Amino acid sequence: MTFIRKYKNFLLLLLPFLFIQSSLVPKNDFEEDEGIWSGIVTFLEKQTGKEIVISEWRMEAKITNNKALAIHSFKFKDQNNNTSDCRNTEETELELGIDYETMKYSISVAMPGCYGKRVNGGETTDFAQTDETAIVINDQPLKDPNILEGTTTEKSSGGENETMSVTTYTWRLIRTSKKKQLSSQKTNTQKPSISQPFKKETWSGTVTWSKTSAGKARVVSYDHGFENVHRWDNYMAYHTNVNFVNSKGIVFRADTATKWEKDSAIFIHPQNIYMIEETNTKIYRKGKGDFDLEVEFSDDKKTYWISFFGPICPEFMSFERRNNIHGNSSDSSIKSDAGQQITLPAAFAGHPVGPNPNILSGTFEEIIPPNPDDPASQAIITRAKWELKKVK
Repeated sequence: MTFIRKYKNFLLLLLPFLFIQSSLVPKNDFEEDEGIWSGIVTFLEKQTGKEIVISEWRMEAKITNNKALAIHSFKFKDQNNNTSDCRNTEETELELGIDYETMKYSISVAMPGCYGKRVNGGETTDFAQTDETAIVINDQPLKDPNILEGTTTEKSSGGENETMSVTTYTWRLIRTSKKKQLSSQKTNTQKPSISQPFKKETWSGTVTWSKTSAGKARVVSYDHGFENVHRWDNYMAYHTNVNFVNSKGIVFRADTATKWEKDSAIFIHPQNIYMIEETNTKIYRKGKGDFDLEVEFSDDKKTYWISFFGPICPEFMSFERRNNIHGNSSDSSIKSDAGQQITLPAAFAGHPVGPNPNILSGTFEEIIPPNPDDPASQAIITRAKWELKKVK
């Protein structure tokens, strides 16, 4: 389970309870890890809705030897050109605990509050997205005590504006000192942990991954006998390509997303004229970075998964509105988009090992069908292909 602690006062009330609870748990059940870790932990919440142009809440911790640079930001804009923005940066620390009996771990990184400005109806006021908070990731399965990584996504929707919220946590931490062995590794050399037999193996080859979606529609409604028309055309294409040599490679990432809308709505009173509004939103990301390939096999070595991280990219966003009554407006921004982890196949069962265990190849396809109420019939299609050969 993952969650965010939002309010400092709540934490002050909670801490005595946590202290009491911890005193009742045997010390060997939960162990504060003493290792030195480096990596990244991120939180991203995106909201979409009828009135929302952009709504993104981000927290990112870049960790080096348990010390972290925390970046906390929020950006919001609605169709009435009301905005809320904040961005704060602060040095903080990683907190990490591992329970070697249940084989689970938890991560926490304190984050600064996010304070900025809000513009509403042309009036500017102070704005606070949240007080001091933290990225908290709880009860994750421990596979390798020296590499902690994963991605979780939570979705929710509702409200009169049909707001959809998607929250994504990503993390990748590598122990840089005090390498930890599980007790089973120490006492039974014939039965090491899952990842131990393959630690020295390296793989070379290629991986391609893409996520695409496209849809357009025209919806007509009537108001007092007048025709209202809403048109839209959405497009998304995310591509990641990598060539691995000895399990190391440069990951290339290029993402494009566009959203076009045009409304013709009647003003019944007093003029009976049409308001015509056209909007264009474009998002573009491109970047590359050096990342390691991870190959993990099941206990019986009949199935496997491969995974790697993608680079953090600059995100270029442009927005343009043309309105024959309210006038025209435009906006643009440049910011960092959190890198993503790609795991293939994206299925619990893994991919079967072929007749030659030194060659790992396969394809993956996932099609998320469109919402039956979506006239654009916009499915989300993910496809991937990999060809890898063991070097040693």
